[in-house]
Amino acid sequence: MSRVVFFLGAGASAEVGGPLMRDFLDKAEDLHRAANDQEKDALKITFRGLAELGEAQSKFLIDRDNLESVFSLFEMAALCGKLGSMSKSDTRRLPRAIRRVIARTLEESIRFPVKDNRVISHKVF
Repeated sequence: MSRVVFFLGAGASAEVGGPLMRDFLDKAEDLHRAANDQEKDALKITFRGLAELGEAQSKFLIDRDNLESVFSLFEMAALCGKLGSMSKSDTRRLPRAIRRVIARTLEESIRFPVKDNRVISHKVF
């Protein structure tokens, strides 16, 4: 199985249940309340990182609703080993945690139709 994920943006998946960027993290939080421990840990680390980014906003402008920006900042923090008061080990876990949160949110949000016991793909374009 390929390990490549394509993000199309601009609401390409909204028609099939994917959350829009402005609602993505709210949807992620809602979906993960009943998640297993590993997923809850990923969400906890992600939201802890978001809180630390909020503290950094006094120094520069951060759009915490923009997953691309947040993901990039988490990657940079992991490389530096520092994000606010987070431990070095938790900071290094941020990129993997947000990838897990994004994947599970999309998996739980997007529904694929089934016909004759076969999954039918959506037409995006």
